[in-house]
Amino acid sequence: MSRVWQGLRQALGIQLAAILVAGNCLAAELPAMLEYQVGDQAEADIVTPIALVVFDPVRTEKLRRAEGQEVLSLFRFIPSAKAHGEAELKAAFAEARAKFTGGLERLFNHPLPLLTSELGQAHFAEFLKLFRAQRPGFPLSNGLAELWAFGDEGEIALDRQIEKWSRFPDGYVRADALPTGDFSATGSIRLVSIESTNAPLSLDAAEKQAGIITLNRLVPLSRFQADALKGATSAEQSELKYLASFLQPNCIFDEELTRQAWMKKVEAINAAEHYAAGHRIVRQGEIITTRTKLALDELQSRTAVDRVQASAMQERTRVEAEAAEVQRIAESTLQTNRWLLAGMGAAAVAILAVAILVFVRRKALLAAARGVTPAGAALAVRRLDNEDWRKRALAAEARADKATALLRTNMVPHMARWMMSEFMRKVTLQRRAVLTDQQKAEREVAELTERLEHVHAPLEERLRAYVKRIAELEAELAAKGEQNQALIKARIETTRKQLEGERSEETQESTNWS
Repeated sequence: MSRVWQGLRQALGIQLAAILVAGNCLAAELPAMLEYQVGDQAEADIVTPIALVVFDPVRTEKLRRAEGQEVLSLFRFIPSAKAHGEAELKAAFAEARAKFTGGLERLFNHPLPLLTSELGQAHFAEFLKLFRAQRPGFPLSNGLAELWAFGDEGEIALDRQIEKWSRFPDGYVRADALPTGDFSATGSIRLVSIESTNAPLSLDAAEKQAGIITLNRLVPLSRFQADALKGATSAEQSELKYLASFLQPNCIFDEELTRQAWMKKVEAINAAEHYAAGHRIVRQGEIITTRTKLALDELQSRTAVDRVQASAMQERTRVEAEAAEVQRIAESTLQTNRWLLAGMGAAAVAILAVAILVFVRRKALLAAARGVTPAGAALAVRRLDNEDWRKRALAAEARADKATALLRTNMVPHMARWMMSEFMRKVTLQRRAVLTDQQKAEREVAELTERLEHVHAPLEERLRAYVKRIAELEAELAAKGEQNQALIKARIETTRKQLEGERSEETQESTNWS
């Protein structure tokens, strides 16, 4: 089993060493990254371990703007714009007529037509003045007002306005304001003819249908309206100005299609710096520029995952190393506990041996006391004086105490770690039980020794007194005459009975103790 554990520990150690080396190598390849800002001074050389392509948004934007100048702005040409203006002119004429006739009916409280006498009333003149004030641009002549008052629709006046409208020249008319910024129109433009402003149109279709013309061919609306008034008399100025207000731009800038064309042209343009693996991005002491900051940020983002993996691998290696160390300490503590249990067992055996030795010696002493004779009693007294068995018992107890103290001294450092685990707490409970049994045995031996000392001392004295008294009575029996022999024999018998009583009492006490 020990060989198996040793093999497992070696395999685990090799694996942990490999993981540690791999983690350290990965961490060593990654340069130390600090949060540098533009204008900071580099504290050390920074070398990229991988190839980098660093995108520069500022330079890219400059390049794209320069390239985007070549993109022609796209305009929609609406040929029906003049027809739309004419329709609006007719709608405005009909709306003015409805307002005028409705007002007259409310003023004179009867439907049209009015009477000729009502046209000469002051109410009509005041109404006409108020209507012109409310619509200062509308060319309401006295003739047209009389036609509407008599219930005529005024088609003659409308036809005359349309005839003047049709004399406005055709051309490319644009809004006064041109687009600015990335899509500014300069030089030439692309013009695509389409039915309406909001008609669907794709970039591909526009590029196929569009024609290229110069921007100066597009006349601003304000200038086109001013040109329409040229050559008119002062009397016609007011009416022509009203009619020119219905002119509309027929060339509309298409910002969305122009933006798509611009992106198609510049989307492939990117300003980027290329760094090969091993290239030094910045040297120690150099100032961090905008370009250097971009490279450091790219390196930081590209190696962020590797840094996290390296950190996780190092942390895992550390945890596994600590686990292996804990396993080694646990095994060492377990081995030490085995020696501790063996030592406590040896101490218990030694204590038991001492107890058995004391018990055997005691039985031998009692047995010798039962069959005592004058010579035997003297021999028993001499043996009782011999305390060799006490010395041996005390020496054995001293050796046991010394072994216990030595074990305790050597085990103190290990016990602190031993108490760290649940398994060791269980062993501690077992050890406490063993120590309790050991202490109990020690107390019993101490009580036995103390009891023997208390019992043997009076017994020795009484045995000596009984033996001495028997010897004196026998000597007196031999010296006296027959008349005193019976009395002396009676005394000897009485003394022997007392001696037997002492023996019986001692035997009963020994049995009870056992």
